[in-house]
Amino acid sequence: MVAHGDISQPWRIALDSQAHHAEQPDRPWSSQNGEMAMPRLHPRTIDAVKERADIVDVVGEHVVLKKKGREFVGVCPFHDDSKPSMTVSPQKQF
Repeated sequence: MVAHGDISQPWRIALDSQAHHAEQPDRPWSSQNGEMAMPRLHPRTIDAVKERADIVDVVGEHVVLKKKGREFVGVCPFHDDSKPSMTVSPQKQF
C-alpha cells in the first residue's frame, strides 16, 4: 500500500481509498445468478484517478511507449504482437 503522502503514483492512492470504502452501501456491485461478482469501481473513483494520474506514465510503467503525433504507441502486452498495436491517448486518458 502506498502512503497517502506519496503522490508519485496517485492512481494507487485512489484505488487504495476505494478499497477502504468497499463496505459502503452506495458501492456499485453487480451480481449474476445470485452470486456476488467482482465489484466495479465507483464512477467518482474513476474520475479521481483520471484527474490525478497521467495515463502515459501508468501504462509506460509496463509498456515501452513512443510518441506518434498527439498519441503514444506501444506493443500490446495482451497479444503476441511484434509491432506497436496499442495506442495511448493523453487527451482522452485511455
